[in-house]
Amino acid sequence: MDYLVKVDDAGEYRVQLNEQQRGVWRAELCTGRALSLELRGRTAAGELIVIVDGEQRIFRLETTSGGPCLVEAGVSKAIAVARAGHAVLEAGMLEAGSAPSGTTLLPSLRSPITGIVLEVLVEAGQRVLAGAPLVVIEAMKMENTLSAWRSGTVKAIGARAGQTVFVGEELLRVE
Repeated sequence: MDYLVKVDDAGEYRVQLNEQQRGVWRAELCTGRALSLELRGRTAAGELIVIVDGEQRIFRLETTSGGPCLVEAGVSKAIAVARAGHAVLEAGMLEAGSAPSGTTLLPSLRSPITGIVLEVLVEAGQRVLAGAPLVVIEAMKMENTLSAWRSGTVKAIGARAGQTVFVGEELLRVE
């Protein structure tokens, strides 16, 4: 299963997590790095015991006013995790209307997941408003509706129903 993971303000990373056997996972990061993770249990204090690439590590999850934090050896890092298919789509991952001043929203809608296009909900030349549904992609038996990150006109459609699309593949352009 694919996740988007944000740690502190160090950036957002796509992580593919595959269970190898009960309690043992392989995490493949978008950077190409792969990790072996094995959940061993909990300490008497309730901390998680995890074997990361053969090394035992102890983690604690805390909830703060700023959101969830992962604590290891007294070092706390803010974390946010979402299923990649549930991510809010933006142009180049910028939220509609939230682009910093001077930033130009990119015209391409790119697939955040690998899946099958179930339906293209717009036609070339059609005007759309920010937030309007554009494309429905099925991934892991879940339907994911991708929405417009900006208002504009659909200039080109590169996806069609029944087509398999991959992460980062251009689906359509709105200008």
